[in-house]
Amino acid sequence: MNCKLTMILKTMVLLTVSLMLLNAQERFEAEVYWQGSDRESPVFIYKNDADTTEAGIMLGQYYYEPNGTLFASEELFLNAEHEWEKHVIDFPVLEERSELFRKGDKVDLVFTKKEKRKERTRDLEIPLLFGPVQQSFVRENLDLLRSGEPVYFYVPAAEFSRLIQFKIEKTDNTPYGGEDTFVIVMNTRSIILSWFLGDSYFVIDKDDGTIREIHGSSVLKQEVNGKWEYIDVDIYFEYL
Repeated sequence: MNCKLTMILKTMVLLTVSLMLLNAQERFEAEVYWQGSDRESPVFIYKNDADTTEAGIMLGQYYYEPNGTLFASEELFLNAEHEWEKHVIDFPVLEERSELFRKGDKVDLVFTKKEKRKERTRDLEIPLLFGPVQQSFVRENLDLLRSGEPVYFYVPAAEFSRLIQFKIEKTDNTPYGGEDTFVIVMNTRSIILSWFLGDSYFVIDKDDGTIREIHGSSVLKQEVNGKWEYIDVDIYFEYL
């Protein structure tokens, strides 16, 4: 088989796998409310998307204000082998941007706030979880979660120049969920970050592992007395 034909076949395989991955991303449009408020007026509309790039695939999640203004975005860039290469969280309104770049067994964390910028290199921790693939991560660990076993992972926090370890596990000590769902609680094992972020509760479909609701701590912020602070939210998903 000549080199040209081999290259064409490899490209076709990669394109087919990429399309399968894109199709596997369940599209949703969720409504986000301040925690404990009524469900009449969402403060954000939360959507996801996926697209091919020259290098591979981009998986994204976006938070829009009711007037359509983009408040925050999270994008994960995968190469042709579907290994992640770059992760970006952007808050245009706040002029904040968090970036993570994979460099072999290291990662570069970059946080920019207006004209200020800080960088830090850390060891790559595994598994490293990103928002755009949290649904697939829950499904991959569904049997463990249903049985009550804890699952550990890391989340990038460029603002704090580190990768933070989190734990998720099943809990019955919650007002959320129903007969056809169970609830997992997510919390950080970092004392420093726990000052800023509390617990998050995910309402999960018992049968297929679909995330139906999220309650509690979030990466979203609101302005309080001239300062932007993390907020607790209620998120309700509708799959398209």
